[in-house]
Amino acid sequence: MIRTGYLGLWELFRRPISTGIIFPCAAYYEHRARDPEQARQIVQQALNELRRANQVGDIAPGAYREIKARFDRRMERLERKTRRPLLDVLPLPAQA
Repeated sequence: MIRTGYLGLWELFRRPISTGIIFPCAAYYEHRARDPEQARQIVQQALNELRRANQVGDIAPGAYREIKARFDRRMERLERKTRRPLLDVLPLPAQA
């Protein structure tokens, strides 16, 4: 799950959805800590919360679309960064 530290702040501001803290947290893990997988987890949790807020009517439809588009763009980038290249997945031939 999410590690403590910088993300402890994210937990405090997570309800209602606060893109003001979520985006900097994801950016921190993506660029500073060089941990795109952790950043991807943050964005995924934020997307889940955003969907929940939309379902119960806690967020206006226009704001939902705008925020979701930002999260989706970041998620696409993070998924590209966390995907292993095909050559890394293939086994190396045995040396004789």
